[in-house]
Amino acid sequence: MLSRSVVRLSSAVVLAGALLAANSSLIAAVSAVPVSTTAIDTELVTDHSNSAHADRLYLAGSRAFREGQPERAMHDWHEAALLGHARAQYNVGSGYASGTGLPKDYRRAAYWWGQAAQQGNTDAIYNLGVMNYEGRGMERNYAKAKHWWRLAAIKGDPASMFRLGWLAAAGEGEIIDMAEARLWWERSASLGFQPAIKALEVLQREKAAGPASARR
Repeated sequence: MLSRSVVRLSSAVVLAGALLAANSSLIAAVSAVPVSTTAIDTELVTDHSNSAHADRLYLAGSRAFREGQPERAMHDWHEAALLGHARAQYNVGSGYASGTGLPKDYRRAAYWWGQAAQQGNTDAIYNLGVMNYEGRGMERNYAKAKHWWRLAAIKGDPASMFRLGWLAAAGEGEIIDMAEARLWWERSASLGFQPAIKALEVLQREKAAGPASARR
């Protein structure tokens, strides 16, 4: 929701806010099917030499998930995650975030996405930005959200680019900067991200209509 202290919002910013709300959910590799688990999440194996075994566990988890066994899938992915498998770490984080095969727990989701992010998983990096922005399992922190989204944007993630544009346009945690917003939206749109394309279309219509339209 836009801060009421922000004045003279352009139609593009309002549109971006609506698009942001429509796309605000965390990326989830799994659907919500809550079940219980007693897995411990703090025993990461520092020796990742057994990567072949981690790959087999990951594939077993994927097969179990396709067969409608989310609890079994999370068990296998958790074992692979402990061995340092980045995608398995991301999936375990998604399980905790959505309550699929694991109890819903945003703090544990952040932990596992953090592990995957350290290995460059862009989806995990983006999700950490969302969690910081929305205050899920942690204190809301716009600066940290921007940090994570910038990392993902550098890796070419269009959703993160759009989010950075939104932060600049709405002045979340800092001053409004429509030039920076346009820059990020243009980069996002160049990768085919529809919310950014729509935001730029509105900006273009406002530019053609003149400065008065930006104060409506």
